[in-house]
Amino acid sequence: MTHEEKVARWIGRGKLGVEIGAFKSPVPGLDPAPIYVDCFKEFGLEQVHADYFGEACHLPFHDNALDYVISSHVIEHVANPIAAFAEWYRVLRPGGIIYMVAPDRRRTWDRLRPLTPVSHVLEDFQHQTTACDPTHIDEFVWGVEDAFFGAGLDAAELTARRTQLAAGMRHAIHLGHDINIHFHTFEASNVTELLLALKNWPRTRFDWDILDVVEAFPANNPIGLLAVVRVNKSLRDRWHGWRLRRHTRGDRHRALLPGSRSFANFSAVKAGDASAMEPATPVPRYSAIDTPDGVAPLSPRAFRVQGWVWLGPSQDQIVGVELWAGSVRIGETPTLLPRDDVARALNFPLGTRTAVDFMASLPATVSGPSLVLHLRARLRDGSTVTFAETRTVSIGPTTAVST
Repeated sequence: MTHEEKVARWIGRGKLGVEIGAFKSPVPGLDPAPIYVDCFKEFGLEQVHADYFGEACHLPFHDNALDYVISSHVIEHVANPIAAFAEWYRVLRPGGIIYMVAPDRRRTWDRLRPLTPVSHVLEDFQHQTTACDPTHIDEFVWGVEDAFFGAGLDAAELTARRTQLAAGMRHAIHLGHDINIHFHTFEASNVTELLLALKNWPRTRFDWDILDVVEAFPANNPIGLLAVVRVNKSLRDRWHGWRLRRHTRGDRHRALLPGSRSFANFSAVKAGDASAMEPATPVPRYSAIDTPDGVAPLSPRAFRVQGWVWLGPSQDQIVGVELWAGSVRIGETPTLLPRDDVARALNFPLGTRTAVDFMASLPATVSGPSLVLHLRARLRDGSTVTFAETRTVSIGPTTAVST
């Protein structure tokens, strides 16, 4: 079965809806296109389908505003799935459709992890678990199969990678940052059990019906499962939904809450144009790239990046440090580490977090005998600081691969 077939059957044409986290592969077959929401305008090396800022648990729409909510390979990245379902339930009109694709644990690198029990998902809702929470780190880091960390690694290297990843995530949480992992694992069995449980669980009592569950979906990438749910709701919600439908007819943006953050003002900023996203107030900036050192040829498949950055009083505003090759981002980390040699050299207190240590790789679009690398820092307000220091490196003979 394909998305086009299922969309035609359960959603149809002429409907108003949202797709959450479409990334670069929106669900096909929708006419007209939905409003796309995401946490990012750009993620990794790719532009994202995103019209407005939004998250699975916080959508920028009025109650009873939409005919459908679509998410594909998003729910596994949500630390509190029931909070997301509650938000989707809120924004849907009576008769609205939840169209959700989740990865089937048995068909991904989650296959060695245990299937998440429904009781655990209920506990996450009761505890108000968020993505800035260490609850799921160890089960993810030590449970995913070895291939997640790359090919050809021996046992010691794998252990080091897992340990480093877990430590980096805990540090990110310590700084108040969200982490992005598969918080839970899914199969058709626990998805169906959860959706049915939420109909009668006292904390939710969702008035909905499961219309369809399809495994090995979609046919062209059968690593997921599809669940389709119809929301019923109350007579009062029907009345509000009908009034809002009249209000939004001809202008779908009236379904949005006041103050919704549009990504349109970022659309003119090119990926390589850092100046357009610089902070309004200049900040001091110092950096160094220690590894790669510019002497040994660089392996394009994967290479280690070590160095440090300093932004003076804006240091605690850093939410990520990126490595760029010209106008292409090739690696990033949310974690700053203490580095005492830098602290001593710059007369900082020992333990000051300035250092970065992460892995990067070159996409197929980056080529040439040599490259010029530089670091950039992302700040909490969305601005980007570009550091002046560069490192020129030569490329080894291994063929580059797409990340």
